Amino acid sequence: NSDTKNVGMVSIEGGSITGNSSTQGGALHVAGGTVNFTGGTIGGSAALANTSPLGGAIYVSSGTVNVDGGNIKYNNATTGGGAVFMTGGTVNVIATSNYSYIESNTAENGGAFYAEGGTINISKGYLRSNSASRNGGAIYAIGGTINASGGEIKGNTATNGNGGML
Repeated sequence: NSDTKNVGMVSIEGGSITGNSSTQGGALHVAGGTVNFTGGTIGGSAALANTSPLGGAIYVSSGTVNVDGGNIKYNNATTGGGAVFMTGGTVNVIATSNYSYIESNTAENGGAFYAEGGTINISKGYLRSNSASRNGGAIYAIGGTINASGGEIKGNTATNGNGGML
């Protein structure tokens, strides 16, 4: 039912989410509420990758995703956002005790992030070794807001555009 709103909070502390596929968000689809990811791994290896056309690991249309430590790696999106595809909402890549790693994800555009809308806040997070077969090895943004204050965006590649951000 398109009128149904699911609002709440999900906390993921440790463990792994691997080998899933969907049309939007291989592992998670966030359409409201809050997801707190504190440790563990979403993805893990090329053989255990989560896959989706939009958001290999996570698709965010509204709500908030807090990545505070842990890894989002080796996920694949055939269209956009190897790790995260956003049309709205907020993704915070923060680190209060351990660094957050978003690495080795792949997509056509936006190896780590593809943003059509919403807000991405990066502080003490690493976006590294992500790749795009077209544009934006780390981040491909056609809308939304990106705030970066600390952390590292390094070693990302794109065939037709900036390896870091476009």
